[in-house]
Amino acid sequence: MFNKVFIAKDDLFVAMGDDLGDNAWSVRVQYKPMVRFIWFGALVMAIGGFIAITDRRYRTRKSEADVKLGLGKAAKAA
Repeated sequence: MFNKVFIAKDDLFVAMGDDLGDNAWSVRVQYKPMVRFIWFGALVMAIGGFIAITDRRYRTRKSEADVKLGLGKAAKAA
């Protein structure tokens, strides 16, 4: 069971684990070069969500008569 985790520069992860006795510890070192692309993808999705929220097409209001009749903009244009 690992009890301490240290994140080093770039994409190198070092985790210090259990005491093995006689002043020795287990250590796990991993190199994961594509982790930054996962964070970049999350950032791109967040920006896309923000752009979608600010789109004016989703913020139009219908008149009460249109709501009662179930009409939208497409029915008004026809």
